[in-house]
Amino acid sequence: MYNDVPLVINLSARYDYANPDYIEKFFPDKLEKLEKDGFVVLEDGPGDYILRKEDLIARAKIDMSCVKNIIKEKVRVLTVHGSEDEICPVDGAYAYDKLIGPEPYHKLIIIEGANHGFKNQKDELLKAVESWLFENQSWYLGK
Repeated sequence: MYNDVPLVINLSARYDYANPDYIEKFFPDKLEKLEKDGFVVLEDGPGDYILRKEDLIARAKIDMSCVKNIIKEKVRVLTVHGSEDEICPVDGAYAYDKLIGPEPYHKLIIIEGANHGFKNQKDELLKAVESWLFENQSWYLGK
């Protein structure tokens, strides 16, 4: 952690990478192929996404508790998460808050009813981010 990015916006981020439960939850039909072939192709809108077993293993080793090492005098973090996030559990947002918080170092905003991509709450997401950037503008520019 280099602490050279003064303002960080964390949107719907996963905290616990050791439990890739989203694979079983969203792609149960792909698990056998992932085990057998080492990869699966996920159709995602306009393009396909290749999910490799080795990438999942590497992700499982990511320890996000390193955020506790952020130098609070140099960095401000905003976490915005949807209460109905079906991909990354909202518990992760609270874990980030516990490790980085309290305000002004970390601000946690949970948008009620929002899913992982804030599909029906994009205006609320934009308002939250704009407001936080404005709140932290004088701190950042005063450095």
